[in-house]
Amino acid sequence: MTNLLTRLHEVGIHMIENDSTIMLELLACMPSQLNEADYLVREIVKKRMNKKVLLETPKGILEQLPFTNTTMSKKGERIIFTKDLLEKKIISNQVYEVWSISEPRAIHFLSEVMEQGIQETEKFLQSMRSELPDQVDNILTVHYDNHIPIGVVIPHIEPDTDSEGRIFWIGLHPQYRGKGYGRNLHNIGLERLQQDFQAKTYLGATQIENEPMKNIMIANGCKHFGESVISLEYKRKNDGYRSV
Repeated sequence: MTNLLTRLHEVGIHMIENDSTIMLELLACMPSQLNEADYLVREIVKKRMNKKVLLETPKGILEQLPFTNTTMSKKGERIIFTKDLLEKKIISNQVYEVWSISEPRAIHFLSEVMEQGIQETEKFLQSMRSELPDQVDNILTVHYDNHIPIGVVIPHIEPDTDSEGRIFWIGLHPQYRGKGYGRNLHNIGLERLQQDFQAKTYLGATQIENEPMKNIMIANGCKHFGESVISLEYKRKNDGYRSV
């Protein structure tokens, strides 16, 4: 597996794995390495150990990956934004706290924000533990307004990158949506990435039809990063999916 990870890195494929899913990302690739990238995706599918395999890559690259393009199912399209975090100090001027994900209040509040049950919320937190074991105790960031928690942002450094900051998840409590708090919440995440995690850059993505989130990232100084990316998924045929 170590050799496979090395080869993935050489062609520009970034991989993160949790208990149920293998997530691959290929944002750029040299033309001479496209065949190798396609072969490595096939190897990951073969070794998936009954896990889902997800991939995000630009359409232009996908069209040059025959196995990937014909075997994985398109699940959506996302647009990517970036921001240089070395340019200017970010000061959100917002009140927030960092909560431990082991605290009952964290699980219950996140459940309310995500609008799902406690069991599903705990599964979400377990996937976060699996993907970010060295950071998980310092990333659940809760935004306050008038001493009331109103939203959650989860900034982190993407594993195996050169200080690339990302946001694992972001969301407002249902009672506070549509009131302009989203930009503040996102800016808290950027502030923590820059000042607490010493991230050099930020990379964020959202569904191409998600106009509010795109507007928030633009308002916070983020810029489009190349073409949109296609989100793909591979599951066995007997899981109810078929190849397309």
